Amino acid sequence: MAEGPRGPRAPREGVLTSLRRAREAATAWEVESARLVVNWVTGHRVDDARTEAYVGHVIDVDEPVVRPALAGMQAPMRLAGPGAPLVWDLAFCELAATLAMSPDAARGYVGEVTELAFRLPRLWERVLAGQVRLWRARDVARSTRIVPADGAAWLDSQLASVIGSCSGAQVQRAVDAALDRFDPEAAEARRRDAAEHLRFDIHLGDGGDLPGSRSTTTVEGELDTADAIDLDAAVSASAAQLRACGSAESLDARRARAVGEIARRELTLPIPAGADETDGHTSEHPSSYPSAAGRRVQLIVHLSAEALGATFAGRGDAAVGRCENTRSPVTAEQIRSWCGTPGTRVLVRPVVDIAGHSPTESYEIPTSLREQVITRDPQCVFPSCTRQARRCDLDHIVPFEDGGATCGCNLAPLCRRHHRAKTHDSWAYVMVTPGTYLWTSPSGDQLLVDGRGTFGVPVRGQPCSHTVHRDRPDPPSWPRARSGADSRERAHPSLNTLLAQATDASVEAARGRAEAIPTAADPPPF
Repeated sequence: MAEGPRGPRAPREGVLTSLRRAREAATAWEVESARLVVNWVTGHRVDDARTEAYVGHVIDVDEPVVRPALAGMQAPMRLAGPGAPLVWDLAFCELAATLAMSPDAARGYVGEVTELAFRLPRLWERVLAGQVRLWRARDVARSTRIVPADGAAWLDSQLASVIGSCSGAQVQRAVDAALDRFDPEAAEARRRDAAEHLRFDIHLGDGGDLPGSRSTTTVEGELDTADAIDLDAAVSASAAQLRACGSAESLDARRARAVGEIARRELTLPIPAGADETDGHTSEHPSSYPSAAGRRVQLIVHLSAEALGATFAGRGDAAVGRCENTRSPVTAEQIRSWCGTPGTRVLVRPVVDIAGHSPTESYEIPTSLREQVITRDPQCVFPSCTRQARRCDLDHIVPFEDGGATCGCNLAPLCRRHHRAKTHDSWAYVMVTPGTYLWTSPSGDQLLVDGRGTFGVPVRGQPCSHTVHRDRPDPPSWPRARSGADSRERAHPSLNTLLAQATDASVEAARGRAEAIPTAADPPPF
């Protein structure tokens, strides 16, 4: 039995294999159950002709059901968004009982499955094929009910192939973008409603005034996105200043104290003319205040040539950008509002060529190269990780001391936890193509990571399995260059070479790391 950094490793055909098979059986069962539910909905759908007679009396799945709209009669029940079939509410009771669910739980579950099958068919096909877990697809369906039919079709085309790499927040941003494109009136109404709920509360009454009372106060609120970005930047900068001045407190504590520092600095500003002496609030006279750094909102907008032409033509469906600070969609009107605020500085940066090669001879990574890598890979490339690349380390896939180039084709973002796993444990990976990575786990399992998500890799010549072929020949070594003209060839093998070597090289690297761990000193994480 092989030794690992935490003791003997279990046999590969042991507990992990049994657990994997049990998980696969459970997944197959839940997919089959969902498929049967879709069959039931198809067999019990209400004819369109009969639906017209119940206009105004349709039960909505998102609303609590007290009794049918027409006393003593069954009524149509809407389970999903526009375009999905309706079913009779009384017949649904039997389905809920068969599922052993409460009526509310059954309406939620069946509604999400119905949304998938009838409004998100591409995603549904991936669920049936075992490529997407049902729970993840249901999360998407739960968010798309409010989108019109054409918006749901657009979301299906956008999300089906990449859902494996999408977080719940990313899905919600896609839904917001769909509303902006296909139902702008509803989207604007939602924004107006959100503006009505902006608030900033300081719960001074919760701190107490008796001896021994806690000396802290809870602060919470909901701000405009641009204001929240400005506040976060100011708090972060002030927290860094506190540390530079010798504060040994944690980052959270320094950020909390920074809010007080910002407030005290604000109180020292001159009071502009027109101040309201009754409540202490001042009127808005921006010119009366000292000049500040101004608003800095970084906006990255991806537009095709067709979309750019549509924007110039005035069509609103293309006038949607993305704010990188929050990774959320923003309309052109929001962009104009933010950038038009007095004191705002607008900086236009050139487009980053994510396919270009810009190697440097030094280990340090220049800003332009970092931008290239995190634009290509917006999140950590470790299997199933979704941490933002801007908060990650950039890892030399082939170590610099082994001849690896400081170039986009040899750099990938890894969050600190997974950077440590790659450096100090027996995880190993190679870049198959820019943006596509083959990982080998300490137990020999292989996973392929790309922009669509994480996928298991079957062993060549065998049925789909997660065990490693033990009779493979030794892989060829990676190209290594030390100096001179050869440095231009640092870690730049051809695509065919990469494809041929990727699997074997990844396995061999993992084995080498596992053998070296018990005796080697901990190297730095790069």
